[in-house]
Amino acid sequence: MAHPGRHRVERYDADGELQSRWGKRTRGLDGFTGCCNPVSVAVTGSGEFVTAERGQPRIKLFDRDGKLRTVIAEPEAFDTTEHDRVDTDAELVTCQNGGIEVALLDRQVVALDHTTTAFRLFDLA
Repeated sequence: MAHPGRHRVERYDADGELQSRWGKRTRGLDGFTGCCNPVSVAVTGSGEFVTAERGQPRIKLFDRDGKLRTVIAEPEAFDTTEHDRVDTDAELVTCQNGGIEVALLDRQVVALDHTTTAFRLFDLA
């Protein structure tokens, strides 16, 4: 699950026991930047993690241990004009606004952009 307050991903078993956690706050691609990231996470059949970030919207693929494999979608893949407006409007800037939900469909990432209310499909690397 995404733990945006700690800039990490946490994995729990069926009983709710913490199994692992990884992630860090950084401007580097290997972690999570800004406030409240990652906002969404999906797990592939092979146990890799797809994460989504808000602010500078980005979708990334990490291995089972939290090592960055690739960036699936850079900010340029999204309507950043609208994202910038949400991130700079004092009445809109909260952890509950904006963001991207990710889900998996075969070998594609389905991304719901809450800021623009648009769906996008990206190939899973």
